[in-house]
Amino acid sequence: MKTVLTYICIILIIICHAGFIGALELEVSGGMENFTWEPEKAAAGGIFKPYQSIIGKVNLKGDISKAWGFDINIERDDIFLNNVEFRLNTMTDYFGFEFGLFTGINDSFNALKAGILGALQVNWPGVLFVSLSGSSTIGSKLDFTGDNFRESAELKIGFTLPIVFPVLYAGTKSFTEKKDTLSVINKLDRFGLNAEFYFTKTSPVSFSVGGGYQTLTRTYLGASETADEISAIYAGFDVQFSVSKNLRFTLGGELPVVIIPTPPLKSSEEFWLMFKAFGGVTVKFF
Repeated sequence: MKTVLTYICIILIIICHAGFIGALELEVSGGMENFTWEPEKAAAGGIFKPYQSIIGKVNLKGDISKAWGFDINIERDDIFLNNVEFRLNTMTDYFGFEFGLFTGINDSFNALKAGILGALQVNWPGVLFVSLSGSSTIGSKLDFTGDNFRESAELKIGFTLPIVFPVLYAGTKSFTEKKDTLSVINKLDRFGLNAEFYFTKTSPVSFSVGGGYQTLTRTYLGASETADEISAIYAGFDVQFSVSKNLRFTLGGELPVVIIPTPPLKSSEEFWLMFKAFGGVTVKFF
C-alpha cells in the first residue's frame, strides 16, 4: 500500500512540476454500512444480523490539461474492503473515456493485488448519456493472483429533464478472498433509479432521492460450495449544501424497506438497523 501511494505521489509531483495541474477538488467522506455480512460467518444459514462496517473515501481530482484530467481515490467499503485507484480521464461533448489502475488489500493487510479499470461514456448533449464501466484484478481468471481478486461492472443511463436529472443504473461488484482453507466470495448486485433535483446554477442546495433492488450474496468454497443470499428493496437520499464556491457539505443515507432472505438464511426483524449513513466535505482549489 505504501509503495502504491509513493508512486502516485511521484506522478503528481512530476505533473505539478511541469505546470500541468489546473483546478483541484478534494472530497473526504465517511460513514457506516450495516447491510453487510459478518466477517466471521463461514457457513450458510443462520440469521442475517446488522453488522456495522465502516466506510470512507478520500478523493482528489483535477485537470492536467484542457483535454485530460486525473482522479485518485482511496476508499473503504463493505465489498472491496480497502482500495486505491488512479485513473486518467477525458470528456468531450459526445464522448468520454477513462482508464487506470487499482490495488486492493484485505483487512488483514496482506494479499495486495493490482488490477485495471476503465469506463466509456457516450453523450447526446442536453438529452441523455450512456456509461459503461468495469474493473478486474489482473489475471483473476488465470490464477495469476491466487484466491484473492476483485471484479466490478456498472451501466448507467441518464436523462436531462427540467429541474430533475434521473439516472437508471445496474451494477455488480464482487471480492473473492482466501480465508484459511475456505474461499469466500462476497457479491453485491444493485438495480435502481436515482433522481437529482437542481434549481438554479446559483442555488446553494441540491438533493437527490433514489431507490431500487439489491442482492447481497456470500458464497463459501470449501469441500463443497454453499451460499447465503439476501435481497432488499431500498430507498435513500443525498443532500449537498454549498457554503461557497470552494466548500460543499454532503449528508446522505439509505434504508432497506423490504428484506427478502433466501432459505435457509433468515433475517433479523430489526430491518431498520440495516441502514447506511454517510457525510462528507468537498473543497475546491483554483
